[in-house]
Amino acid sequence: MLHSCDQTRVYVDDNKKDLPEFVADTLVVSEDDDDDADGNNQSSDSCSNEETKKHQRRKFKMSLSVPSYSNDGFECVNEYALLSTIGVGSCGKVMLALNTKTNETFAIKIIPKKYLVANKGISYEVAIMKRLRHRHIVALYEAIDAVDENCLYLVMQYIDGGPIVKLDRHGQCEPLSEYLVKKYFRQLISGLSYLKRHRIVHRDIKPDNIMIDKYSN
Repeated sequence: MLHSCDQTRVYVDDNKKDLPEFVADTLVVSEDDDDDADGNNQSSDSCSNEETKKHQRRKFKMSLSVPSYSNDGFECVNEYALLSTIGVGSCGKVMLALNTKTNETFAIKIIPKKYLVANKGISYEVAIMKRLRHRHIVALYEAIDAVDENCLYLVMQYIDGGPIVKLDRHGQCEPLSEYLVKKYFRQLISGLSYLKRHRIVHRDIKPDNIMIDKYSN
């Protein structure tokens, strides 16, 4: 799945580049309206297909945070228990979180608001991500405005497999099989085609931004 990270710069076409932060609802459609690049429009198995449908039906919402509290020793934001840090970027960090009401896991990106003011690229990224729903693009489900903490919590789809490859300190990795390369390339093209149809450019395609789930999608 294609992932947008702290360094991503996602822009619309020139006649929309002056839009304010958290762009208007009509910017892009929030549905997966294309077929996979291989033409079958099917997930790899029934379990993956059910999770895909659930992911596509989930609507984006904006909410305010309530005072954080401890749940079994973990700090919480609203119904999300923050379990551990799984990534650190130039504009914040990403934590693995558990929804204590539904028992679902999510990835929550925590961004200090000073970065939203200083870097408009992040605001555009958030504004566009909340409208996207595609089986091969990591989804943004909720933005939680933490007024007291002066930061923004972005609740995103958690992809448990991590990056497509892990590079060592020499920039090398174990090679993928030809079958997997073809499969991942078809899925990548499917996601990029969806973005292109809605005049969005990712501009940061690299192994760290291509995530694989437990079904190798």
